[in-house]
Amino acid sequence: MNISGLTNSSLKMLYDGIGTALAADDASVEAGRDPEHEVRTSPVWRQWAKDLSDEMVKRNITFSRIDWWGK
Repeated sequence: MNISGLTNSSLKMLYDGIGTALAADDASVEAGRDPEHEVRTSPVWRQWAKDLSDEMVKRNITFSRIDWWGK
């Protein structure tokens, strides 16, 4: 995907979606279920989040960083 061609709001929405998937996985694990998306264990998710956040930083977009170590 050409990240540089995305709008600012699209970048934020995609990045926030990763955070939402991570929170859903954490909730599943806390409830004793397997994580559906495996965001914490897949390097692909982290790379995708890094690519999106790098582009947002480059554009001076304000966003809340994902807390990868919170759980």
